[in-house]
Amino acid sequence: MMRGLSLMGFVFLVLTLILSSGCALIEAGDDETVTVEVGDSFILSLDSNPTTGYSWETQFDSSFLELAGTTFEPSSPAIGAGGIESFEFLALEGGDTEVTMVYKRSWEGDYLEIRVFSVRITEAEL
Repeated sequence: MMRGLSLMGFVFLVLTLILSSGCALIEAGDDETVTVEVGDSFILSLDSNPTTGYSWETQFDSSFLELAGTTFEPSSPAIGAGGIESFEFLALEGGDTEVTMVYKRSWEGDYLEIRVFSVRITEAEL
């Protein structure tokens, strides 16, 4: 029981740090427009299982966004387990753009899934 409480506390701490650092966490089910200020970042997190050869590829306009980093968090320690693949983007310039996420194997031409996220980047308020 104590371990469960500390894990919940850790998750709460991580989410608090993310949200207080100007970084918005966007869940894959959201179909809304992501709104972020220039200089802030946001994270897109999607279900993934790289052990099958599939992974998410990003397509975006590099004049508006920079891919700051990617992570994969397995859902369990089991071999072959899926999990969550996360992509952190930094907003560089104001305007409207899109991030297209393509779930595919790098050696195949076809894709399994495509997700498109609209992004509105506003000028930072002084």
